[in-house]
Amino acid sequence: MPTLGCSVQNCVNNEGGFCGANTIIVDGEEAYTSSQTQCETYRPETLTNAFKAMTNTNFPGEIAQIFSSREEILITPEVECTAKNCFYNANNRCEARNIMIVENRENEMKNQCETFLDNH
Repeated sequence: MPTLGCSVQNCVNNEGGFCGANTIIVDGEEAYTSSQTQCETYRPETLTNAFKAMTNTNFPGEIAQIFSSREEILITPEVECTAKNCFYNANNRCEARNIMIVENRENEMKNQCETFLDNH
């Protein structure tokens, strides 16, 4: 299972730089750069979104993470990916060992998969 970090601070799934979602979807079907991808699981941190996110929360991972060291990452979601031009995409699953979701440099209201690597 990949290790996923997230620096999108205002996401309801962000748990101190880790992703608390059970599964995330990285979108970018026609992407050729990181800035053309985005985490479709991102939701702004609001009370309504917190309740909605509960159906996709990795509760066992969150509990295990609380009782582990900061260096040991146990809260890791499954990563589905539509970025067919990414080197790490294997049958719509991300095969990268380390994945990083960051704020989009061009539009701070969006995010992007920094791990995207064009396979052409």
